[in-house]
Amino acid sequence: QYACVSNYHLTYELQTECRIPTMKLIFLTDLHIDVDGEHPQGVDVREHVRRALAYTVGQQPDALIIGGDICNKTGDRAIYEWTKRELDRLPFPYYVIAGNHDDSELLADVFGLQRNLHGTELY
Repeated sequence: QYACVSNYHLTYELQTECRIPTMKLIFLTDLHIDVDGEHPQGVDVREHVRRALAYTVGQQPDALIIGGDICNKTGDRAIYEWTKRELDRLPFPYYVIAGNHDDSELLADVFGLQRNLHGTELY
């Protein structure tokens, strides 16, 4: 719903000021989370994801979107379950998108998105 305020001037000129509601979204993509204990190229990706999520909380978004490639190599139930546990702690809604390193069917199963699964594609 938009709240618009109009002012008529004596010259019959119409000026409209619209206050359009805004939405703050944060988009994190290509997390490439590996199995527990794995640190690709010496990086503790899980710790970095936790820090990124903590930062998003401080930004007070309306929602978080997690782009594809949640998994580092290939879709993994344990990685999706860990990710879901971390995301479920957030005080705002989140949405996940599968990438080429993900398994859409497995992702849909873990996140309860079966209704969005069309064949092997999640959308």
